[in-house]
Amino acid sequence: MNAAMYTLIIIVVCVGITAFLVWKLNKFRSTEVYKKNENGFIKFLKWEEKFILNLKTAGINILKWFNPGKEKAWLYFEIVLLGIWVLIVGREYLNFDPHMWPIGREFGVQVISHNFWNQLLECGECAFWNGSINGGFPALADTFGSAFHPLVMITTLLFGIINGVKVTTLLSLWIMGISQWGIAHLLGARRSIRIWSGALAIVGGHVLGKLELGAFGIMLSTTMAVLTILSLLYFLKKKDKKSMLFLACSITLLLLSGHGYLQVAILSWLLIIFLLVVIKLRAAVKRKFVVAIILGLLMACIIFIPVFHFSPNIEKWSDDDPSIHQKPEYIPLNLVIRDWNYYINESLEKPPFPYLTNIYIGWVPVLLAILALAVPKDDGKPYISILTIGVIYFFFLSTGLPFKWVSKIFPFISGIRHSQLIAGLMAPAIIGLASYSSEQLLRLEWPSINLAYGSRKPLYAMASQWLLLIPFVFSIYSSYEFNKEFIKLTNTHDIYQTINKVPKYDSQWFATPYAEHWWVLPSIEEDLKITDVVYPWWWKGRYAPKPYLQLTRGTPHEGMIQDGDIDDISVYTNSDYAYAYIDTGKDQLPCSATAKGGHLEVYCLTVHSGQLIVKEHNWNGWKAWSDGYRIRIRGESWISVDARGGEHFYTFRYIPWDVYFGLVLSVIGIVLSFYIWFSSTPAMEDFLDGKKPKPSSK
Repeated sequence: MNAAMYTLIIIVVCVGITAFLVWKLNKFRSTEVYKKNENGFIKFLKWEEKFILNLKTAGINILKWFNPGKEKAWLYFEIVLLGIWVLIVGREYLNFDPHMWPIGREFGVQVISHNFWNQLLECGECAFWNGSINGGFPALADTFGSAFHPLVMITTLLFGIINGVKVTTLLSLWIMGISQWGIAHLLGARRSIRIWSGALAIVGGHVLGKLELGAFGIMLSTTMAVLTILSLLYFLKKKDKKSMLFLACSITLLLLSGHGYLQVAILSWLLIIFLLVVIKLRAAVKRKFVVAIILGLLMACIIFIPVFHFSPNIEKWSDDDPSIHQKPEYIPLNLVIRDWNYYINESLEKPPFPYLTNIYIGWVPVLLAILALAVPKDDGKPYISILTIGVIYFFFLSTGLPFKWVSKIFPFISGIRHSQLIAGLMAPAIIGLASYSSEQLLRLEWPSINLAYGSRKPLYAMASQWLLLIPFVFSIYSSYEFNKEFIKLTNTHDIYQTINKVPKYDSQWFATPYAEHWWVLPSIEEDLKITDVVYPWWWKGRYAPKPYLQLTRGTPHEGMIQDGDIDDISVYTNSDYAYAYIDTGKDQLPCSATAKGGHLEVYCLTVHSGQLIVKEHNWNGWKAWSDGYRIRIRGESWISVDARGGEHFYTFRYIPWDVYFGLVLSVIGIVLSFYIWFSSTPAMEDFLDGKKPKPSSK
């Protein structure tokens, strides 16, 4: 059994013990001894009794929620229909064989950060340091992954990394459909249009197209971005504290979903909406909007603080290659082109990367969105303006021009290279506009279609509005047919078999065939430390450690000696590239080491003293002990300490202040959100409404 199963067993046992106590101590609770006693175990029982009463009340409310009126029942039915559609679209992901991976040449690298949860269960705070690749780095400072999103956390703990990704992908597609459905609902669209918009969003290229590369994080970020769009529209409609908290939570989920491109787009778009729309509203709405932003950022501090602290050490490729950008005038065409050969060539001056350019949703929603700008506006007008601003602004960002302009002042902005990923956010705004215009069309008086013979009464009469079902169904079908190939699985059983044949040493750096990303995750799952991994960023001014053991199909590192073959791959070693050794000035004396994330144990037996060098990147937070006594770390690039001759045990621990500080801020944000949600005090209402507190009557 894995750690998740042990955790589940512990929870079940605790619940069982609690139920037993409630049952056996029920009579005792009615006695005077129980009522008057406020100490020790009795106090705990009273707290437990209150907690169970609250659970009972919550359960009754949930039952009421599941026993809605007729209209709400139809809404729930629509959401269930979207869930069924997701299962049809992603049916291959229901295969829970962990060797059956989602396709995509970079999938193995995209999800390695999810190993954080396995390490957290195995060794606790050691997970704060990702020592699995390229010399290691702070785990929570890596924006490339989505490990800290609640969906990823829960599914990884329950199902493992690979199956967790499958479950999260299906849930994300469902949330995408529900979010798009919710936008249509806010715009006053009827049932058929709501279902159409949600179903189309689930199979759009702006979502499924990202899986062509295995870019799970981009797909998740896109979903959370659309959820944030929905929460903004809902906030502007309700303007109450619950809609404010919905907006705050969606911002947090967006920030936790990783990568950064869509986060920059949505947060800057929220600023524009504030300046163009919210600022014209009453003061209470503006205050709640600002509170939502602050709470959203505060709850995400668990990663925001470590990222901000570590960011000066990050270096990545800059935006100096025009070949990765499509000409702005051609980008909108990607919404309507569904030719696979087009996406893998450089026609219309674009990069041949389908995950970057595919945002196909078809002509139907695009034409209907254009029509939305011409049809009469009623109470939907502010939403139409906001969605239109979104289409224009996201297109503008996707061209890369604003980032080039800003990078002349702030050079680090040049790291935003693949700005065309932001173009995918045009799709949900366009589908939203299309749902509005579709509703307006259906409200018009349409002629009926009558089938008759001669002058007799019509044999059959049909409202001609039903003809709109043809383009609606076609739009879903065409998107599904084009994008369904990206939500497939591939068998990696051979990769795992090969990794199992790799010679096992103590902790040493190991190199897999270069740029073959599918080797990385299986190696990490076998507790191997992988170097030479192609990653989107690297340490500024540092280099990855050279491998002690290398698998390659080509030329090995300099000085490597061939040590056999595994299948069609050559195996090389070089003992001079040891993970831990004592540098005496003349020789490098190897030490044995065991590394697990931020926990390092090194054993050295030497005659001469020198510097113990551990090939792990040094950074704020590393602490060292020799034979139980605290010692000073001297290294800059690598961890290094003074080492005496003889037999000695060295212990290294990564204890980052930024993680704990960020965790405290996130907890404060969560507690404040719950307090605002459940609080009904006049002071809280006055604060949110911007009113001065009423003077005391005393």
